Formats: sequence, structure tokens, C-alpha cells
Amino acid sequence: MMKLRPESVRVDKFEAGHVGLLSQEQLARMWEDGISSVSRNGILGDPRGSTVVIGERCLDEIVSLLVSSFDCRKD
Repeated sequence: MMKLRPESVRVDKFEAGHVGLLSQEQLARMWEDGISSVSRNGILGDPRGSTVVIGERCLDEIVSLLVSSFDCRKD
């Protein structure tokens, strides 16, 4: 969001949420009942320390993953 819509990011509100791995049970509960079912404040991870550069790298990696997963071109 810092890259795509920086005006919508409220850095002063950043706080850690659930940090660490989620069990299969927690993942199932999260998909059924929402993130707040596994995180007290509804946040997964810790946004403190985030930067535009980190966001750009994350977007690049997601794009690469999607392209490789959905590439239907014939060789």
C-alpha cells in the first residue's frame, strides 16, 4: 500500500499483530471467521519497519509467482 496508495497508509497506527506461523486449524478458522479470529487486533505480521522498497519487492515477487502459476502459453 505504501507503493500503490501511500495516502491511505497511516504509519502512526502501525502495530504488531499475530507474528509467527499459523497452524492448519488457525488457517481454517481464519478463512471461516476472519483474521480477527487468530489475531487480537486483526493484523497478521508486524508492519513496523515497512518501506516502499520492501513493498516493491513483495509486489514483484507476487507478480512473478502469479505469472509462473498461470502461464498457459504453449512452448
